Amino acid sequence: MTIHCWLRIDSFPNPAVDCGTIVMRSDNRSGKDAYFLKTLPNGVVEFGVTNLEGSTTIGAEAPTGVFFHVAATLDDSK
Repeated sequence: MTIHCWLRIDSFPNPAVDCGTIVMRSDNRSGKDAYFLKTLPNGVVEFGVTNLEGSTTIGAEAPTGVFFHVAATLDDSK
């Protein structure tokens, strides 16, 4: 699975809001979104995946006011 896009972030979310959702696939499990790409108040863009056994995330600092490319890839072959 790959999510890729060009983003321009003019500001990051207020800490009271928690995050700015870019894209997400969710279901009826509270807080267990299958995958997401979001911005955080600390200036990070974060990608995460969740399954029934756990979750993992990775993030990177992001600039403001300019377009930049983001690519988030999951290779879950076993």
